[in-house]
Amino acid sequence: MLRIGELAELVGVTTRTIRHYHRIGLLQDVARTENGYRSYGLDDAVRLLRIRRFAELGMSLDEVADALADDHGKDLRDMLGELDRDLGAQEARIRARREAIAALLERRDDLRVPAALAALANELSVLFGSHRSSLERERLVLELLGSERADQRAASLDVYQRVLRDPELRARLAELTLRFEALADLEADDPAVEALVADASAAGDVVVSLLPEDLRRSPGDAHAAELLLGAVTEGLAPAQARCLSELFDAWRRASS
Repeated sequence: MLRIGELAELVGVTTRTIRHYHRIGLLQDVARTENGYRSYGLDDAVRLLRIRRFAELGMSLDEVADALADDHGKDLRDMLGELDRDLGAQEARIRARREAIAALLERRDDLRVPAALAALANELSVLFGSHRSSLERERLVLELLGSERADQRAASLDVYQRVLRDPELRARLAELTLRFEALADLEADDPAVEALVADASAAGDVVVSLLPEDLRRSPGDAHAAELLLGAVTEGLAPAQARCLSELFDAWRRASS
């Protein structure tokens, strides 16, 4: 007969583990010697070995208990099949993550920003030049747009790239951005706000026309769009916030 320390050494577990298995019922209580020590036999050693082997495969202790209660192994076969499928899915997720990490490590720009957005941000830095507030806010908006649904994100980035590739639209974007920056020093009811809204809305009609037809027919979740607007206008001067709010309404009407 074996004492608990000897059993632990034989099977390759700790005495603490064996006591835990007793507490949860995986191991039944065993006979004790006259001085109160547990005394284990061959059956106990084999059961403990099976528990360790199944646990090392990734089975939960509840599953291990079910497996050991299954005399003919039919339930165990099903459990192992399910475990194998789960491990396959985990393996695929790990492979995808490693590929994503490898792609990040190959980049030489800001790894905190998705690659497509980083490329757009570089183009905007050329367009906006020294207008740091415009550039930084535009970068943040781009990254926020990057959290959209995959198809909408791709469409948004594609439209942005097409605008920047068009010399006329590119120049128009730069001009409107300068005017938007100038609103920081004006009151919310200044006529310059309405003038900029009108001109930017006209430019926005051109941008909306570049959207894929399905996105133009389905402008998306209005509540999510409102949340986006709130995030984008946070911290802006009143005149700038009003300008963006009215532009948002105009563009949403144009895309519906």
